[in-house]
Order: sequence, then structure tokens, then C-alpha cells
Amino acid sequence: MSTEKEFLQSRVQASALLNSQLGIDDLRPRLSRVLLGQTLTELASLVRDVERELTICKARLKSLGAPRGSLLEQRAYLLHASQQFVDLIKHSVRGTYEDAFFASADTDKGYHKRLRPVFQQMLAVSATRILVEAHAQEIVVKAYLDCVEARMRHNRVCELPGLFNLSIVDELLFDQSKPWQHLLHEVVGKLVAAARATLGLVMEHISDSVTGDGIMRYLIRPNMEAMITGLHKKVEEVLRTHTKGHTITYNRCFTDSLQKKCREVERKAIAEKIQAFYTGRVDHTLENVFRRTVNNKSTDTGALLDALVKDTELGLARFACIDAINTVKAYYKVAPKNIVDSFSMYAVEQCLLNELPELFKPAIVFTLDDAMVVRIAGESAELVAERQELNKKLKVLEDTMITLRRLRTVGEASECSFFCFPVHIDDQVFDGSPSEEEEKSNEGERRNEGERRNEGEESSGQ
Repeated sequence: MSTEKEFLQSRVQASALLNSQLGIDDLRPRLSRVLLGQTLTELASLVRDVERELTICKARLKSLGAPRGSLLEQRAYLLHASQQFVDLIKHSVRGTYEDAFFASADTDKGYHKRLRPVFQQMLAVSATRILVEAHAQEIVVKAYLDCVEARMRHNRVCELPGLFNLSIVDELLFDQSKPWQHLLHEVVGKLVAAARATLGLVMEHISDSVTGDGIMRYLIRPNMEAMITGLHKKVEEVLRTHTKGHTITYNRCFTDSLQKKCREVERKAIAEKIQAFYTGRVDHTLENVFRRTVNNKSTDTGALLDALVKDTELGLARFACIDAINTVKAYYKVAPKNIVDSFSMYAVEQCLLNELPELFKPAIVFTLDDAMVVRIAGESAELVAERQELNKKLKVLEDTMITLRRLRTVGEASECSFFCFPVHIDDQVFDGSPSEEEEKSNEGERRNEGERRNEGEESSGQ
């Protein structure tokens, strides 16, 4: 160190600098202050980066769960995961989305975590399809009449002329409802796929990928297959009353619709006869029947009455066909609504949504043998190593965060200088003021500078 001072004092350039600016001993604290100032300049972004890494590290450790080297720890881990599973699935089904798991519904992933709106949308679409599309044949009276009349002739029993065998209504309705089975099972497939997607998202949230795969493979999927089998059986049960046996309904809408349809048919037939009586021709535009006025013509009421009742006896079979078709159309306005409600309540709600939390409930964990617990929840060597690395990283990040917060406090408290109170860096203390040695050196330099200035003034005066 003395060699360094002798070297610096022997240089001409050193005379232009203060002693506090020469040598490694003086450079180290000055350089530390400069580096600290630069750190404070970048402190905000550095704090954000460290906080982000801390969040990621803690989230990953949380997903790994507590260390589970023993059988007791492994079973406890599965119990905790099963309770989380039940709670999240119930929230998803009941429509309570306060848990952070559900995130934002504006994202596709957040939407599919919410089973209730997903199922409601699918059921609304299926209801529209059943009401609008799900019929085997379009009922158009003129094209459908001959077919129905032929089937009535082939299924006659002891009914009187002009009446029809009520079993023909069952046959016609069962033929019309054949597409329902395919449509409902198609909807079941879509609902089950949506449920599987939600289950996968829940498992990602409550466990690591390896343990989650084990839970899905050994517990949830086998139980879900049994649940799906029961769901399809319930769908067949709901369909059975509309595809076999005989039709039953006590819905007032059926009788109202049937009476309305009969009045429309009768009104149209009478209108055509009145039109033919007065004009000698039939205009199928009904509005023209009642807008036309007949002036200067006396009406033979007897002849008009004969015209109204004409062909009634000759068309009894055809009238019976029309009555049967009207009955089918009236019942078909009620039956699809009934089956949509029955499918939603008894199949979807009872056999699917209510059963989802049961797939991985805590009671199942208690019944697992030790070998299965180890197979599902046992940690691999990779997971153990990952947890160790994450814990080391977490410790470093937390220590770094403490230092950065201390520096941020220094930066916020100091407006005119870097330091307002002592800061420990490299085992040295800096409090923003010169050290005692620096102060003595600076005082000596100022004294020497004053003496040189005085000497110069005396020389110039002489």
C-alpha cells in the first residue's frame, strides 16, 4: 500500500487531484456508492422481476404440495386434494365462482371451468333442435293424409265408421319421435366431454401433473365410466314413455291445442262451402271469403244449409284421418317439451351433475390400500429434486427481496443524495457523509490549496 502512495505522489498528474481521489482504498467506497446509485435507478423493475419469480416459485411449490415421503403424508395429500376437488366441482355446478380457480369468465379457459353456464347453453340448443328439427316426417295434411288413411284401414278394430283406433295415434307419435334417441345421446356425449374438460382443469389446479394423472387413471375415470353407463340408462328410461307403450298426458295445452286445430279445420271447410255456394268456385285465400259481399241476391237458407252439410257422410273416413292427424299434431306440441324437461331434471341433473363431486370424494381415499396410495401419491425422484431446487430458489429470492426493500426505503427517503442513514455494503458502512479519514484528507488538501493560492498572490504582488 505504501508503494502505491509513493508511486502516486511521484506522478505529476496526482497533484491535480485530491488525496481522497487516489488509491484503491479510496476507490472502493466511491465505486460502491456509484453502483448503489445505479441499482437504485433500476430498482423498480428489479423489484417487479423478483416479485414475479417469487410468485411463480410459490405457485409451483403449492401445486407440488407438502413433502410426502411417508405413507401417512401421501394419504394426507390425497385427502386434501379430494376435499379441494369436491369443493371446486360443487362451486362449478352450483354457480358460485368466488374461488380464485375460476379466474375470468371472459377467457375460454375460465368459461369452461364453469359447468353450469356450459350445460345450460348446450341444453338450450338441444331443446330448440328437438322442438324444431327432431321429427321423422314433416306433417303436411295433404301429403300425409293418404298414408294415415292406409294405416287406419290396416289397423281397424271394432270402431264405428267415422271413428279411428286410438292406437294409430301411438304409432304415428312413436314414428315421429324416432330421432329423439339419437339427438339425446348426442347431447349426452357433448355434456360428458364438457365435464371431462372441467375435471382436467380442476386436477391441474389441485395437484402436480404426475399425481393428477394417477388420480384420473385409477380413481376418476373408472368411477366416471360407471356414472356414464347409469346416465345412458336414465336417458333410455326417459325416452321409453315416448317411444313405447301408449301416450299419456294431462297437460291442458294438449286439449286446448286439439280443440283449436279442430276449429280451424272446420272453419276452413265451412268457408269453402259458403264461397262455393255464392260464387260457384272456391278461393283458397280465406280472407277473400269474408271480404266478398253479395248484393241484390236473395239467399235460400235451405239450400245454404244443404251445401254446408253436403259430403259429410261420404267423407267420414277422411274426417277420421284428419282427426287423428290433428291429435298427433296437438300431442307433438306437448311431448317434446316434456322430454326436454325430463331429460334435464332426471338424467343431466341427477345422474351427471350431482354425481361429479362423488368421483373423488374423501371417503374414497380412506378405502384405498397402501399400495394404491403409494402408486398414486408417491413422489418420484424428479419431483423430490424439483422441490429441493425450488426451496433453494425461494430462499435466495426472499433474501434478495429483503435487500431490495431496504434499498427502496433508502431511495424513497433520500431526495438530495443517495444515503440518509447507514447502509451496509461489503461489510462497510456508508451514511452519505465523508468518513473521518476522508474528512481529514480533504481538510489537508484544502489547507494546501490555500497556501499555494497565497504564495501565488504574493508572487504576483511583487
